[in-house]
Amino acid sequence: MSQPLNVGPAAGDPPPHVVEPALQLARVRAARDAWLAEATAVLRADRRVAGTVVVGSLAAGGSDAFSDVDLIVVLDPPIPPVLLADPFAGLGLLSFWGQGQGGASPLVARNP
Repeated sequence: MSQPLNVGPAAGDPPPHVVEPALQLARVRAARDAWLAEATAVLRADRRVAGTVVVGSLAAGGSDAFSDVDLIVVLDPPIPPVLLADPFAGLGLLSFWGQGQGGASPLVARNP
């Protein structure tokens, strides 16, 4: 994942304070869904990842534009220190707004 997602106005759109709230929320939802699709592809390609599970409102089908992504990532041991220090950076992911979340997510290793 190389660049943060842009949820701001598209080219030719009026300034943000003029854009309808429904359009702004639709863009936020689309950006979140695009991030999840890209994160899924990155995690599938990572041989350290034993599995992933989406939980919360997205998994239950009750999400809205304000819903976050609750993603559990299971890794095969050993877990490198870089993943413990910053899971997003260590897995090659960006947070939804494009900045790592420095140790915000716990990691779980399977027993060998």
